[in-house]
Amino acid sequence: MSTDTANRQLSAGSRRGLRLPGAVLALAALSLAALAMAGFAAPAQANLVTNGSFETFSGSSGGCSNNSGTNTQEVTNSDLSGWSTNSGYTFDLNTSNYGNFSNSFNGNGSSCIGLQPTITTSPDGGNFIGSDAAFLNPGPVTLATTITGLVTGSTYNLTFYMAGGQQTGFTGNSDDWWTVGLGNTGGSGTSQKTPDIILTDPENCGIHGNSGCGVGFSGWVAETMQFVAGATSQVLWFLGGSTAASGQPPFVLLDGVNLSLNTQTPVPEPPAYAMLMAGLLALMGVRRIYRRKG
Repeated sequence: MSTDTANRQLSAGSRRGLRLPGAVLALAALSLAALAMAGFAAPAQANLVTNGSFETFSGSSGGCSNNSGTNTQEVTNSDLSGWSTNSGYTFDLNTSNYGNFSNSFNGNGSSCIGLQPTITTSPDGGNFIGSDAAFLNPGPVTLATTITGLVTGSTYNLTFYMAGGQQTGFTGNSDDWWTVGLGNTGGSGTSQKTPDIILTDPENCGIHGNSGCGVGFSGWVAETMQFVAGATSQVLWFLGGSTAASGQPPFVLLDGVNLSLNTQTPVPEPPAYAMLMAGLLALMGVRRIYRRKG
């Protein structure tokens, strides 16, 4: 066999030997391309707040004796699961009973109050908190809940829905808000204030440029805050506030409280893991083949 013929056969054999690595490289390229198309997704973080939708409430079901009031929904430290309060005028309400519910101010269980219509269901649905920010709400908190399982120094996202309302039979301008904090006790630690919810009397419409002018309900607004955990267990607290004149009963509303770990680290979804592994194995196969040929 001539040298030229031998070289041609060797060259052909080399090309045939490279067919398998070429196929493996193609598999690796396809796997990695599919991985890129699938992308990376951060896993959904669990809500660390117990009863953040205020659905679990065990208050008495008695009505008002002087009319057909619905459920007694005044919040105490024992009937709103997961939460405590030092406010005497905070209620767990829904769109069926907000217009006529009883309160026990000064032990008067027959007294009925209500909020002006029309309060709509929040995006979270179900029950919501209504608190008169200017009456029997001296602070340092309206509502508080203990959060466990925190990672000290980590950032957490807090989201919730808020709104402003006015008690039936009352008028008057009011700017209402929530002050929210995360600390070792209620009222302590870092706090942030929401933007004001503005309610304006019909005769004063336009003063604030308020879209809810002349009505007793502002509509629900989504709020987002971030807090850095100072310990593994801390208190998340809410304090209602208002600029209403003395004697005016503006209500600040709250629903859908969610606290979760803020993570920016991308984590591939399970199918993406499988595609990534296939690509890596293919590349390893190519490397081993080339090492044997060398």
